[in-house]
Amino acid sequence: MNFTKDASSEVTIKRYENNRLKIGNQSIDYSCIVGMNKIIGKWNNKNADNTSIKDLDFLAKRNPDILIFGTGQNAVIPNRNLIFELAKINLGIEVMTTAAACRTFNILISEGRSPIAILTLD
Repeated sequence: MNFTKDASSEVTIKRYENNRLKIGNQSIDYSCIVGMNKIIGKWNNKNADNTSIKDLDFLAKRNPDILIFGTGQNAVIPNRNLIFELAKINLGIEVMTTAAACRTFNILISEGRSPIAILTLD
């Protein structure tokens, strides 16, 4: 699934298919974390239903506008305690399939926002 023809950003997500991402000019075949200006690194943790605030502390310290959690091909309901703990620090989280997370991330960076996306590959 191609998302954009825009090649201006190093973190524009151009494609997601067959458990591979094309972010900027990089092809990635592992779950990863993407910020507004760079690929932050691998996401070796759990999916949204088993993620805790401790797993996300290092991302919250980056002060993103919002966290986007891509859960792979299937939607996963996040742990409700995670949502409450993030709300306590005024950080929103949107949980959706990875394809939807890629599209949402691209829209937010095109608007000049500062999201962080966790993109889980199945």
